[in-house]
Amino acid sequence: MSTGIHGGIEFRHPGAGTDHYDGEPWVAAMDLWPLYDETDYAAFASDTKG
Repeated sequence: MSTGIHGGIEFRHPGAGTDHYDGEPWVAAMDLWPLYDETDYAAFASDTKG
């Protein structure tokens, strides 16, 4: 059974918190699905050599 990854990449606007910026402090840059659109558990594996 696979689990999809949902979400996006956001950045904090450099003008957030200043008097001259009235927009949202966090701005969506892009969705995650174009970066990784298939299931591959090896991509999430942890290399734990102990």
